[in-house]
Amino acid sequence: MIKNHNYHSILTPISIGVERPDGSNYNVQIAHNLIKDGDGIFGTTGIFSLFFDNFGLDKDDFEDLTGEDIYEITDDKNPDYLGRILFDDDGHWIYDGDQLSIIEQEQIGEFISTYEEGEVDY
Repeated sequence: MIKNHNYHSILTPISIGVERPDGSNYNVQIAHNLIKDGDGIFGTTGIFSLFFDNFGLDKDDFEDLTGEDIYEITDDKNPDYLGRILFDDDGHWIYDGDQLSIIEQEQIGEFISTYEEGEVDY
């Protein structure tokens, strides 16, 4: 039986506000890692890469800071990479990383789990 999880509708990166344990806020970009089949059709994986969303920093600034092309850099070399959230077929998730507190992980996991298209609050 195929279960319908809301996260399957996240096809483009989304930015959300996250509250730190100290009460301050910041933005996280959530990017669903998609796969492409032999026919060129994209499918969902349930794996989401997380990045500190540095509004206003364009790709030229990024290249100046890192010395690398933003389109060629791997996640582990990206200074804004926060880790990944991975969902299983039952909708359970786990955080793979060491940058987020449990409170932050739960906010992001809950957002992805309950995502409804068009309901993004910043």
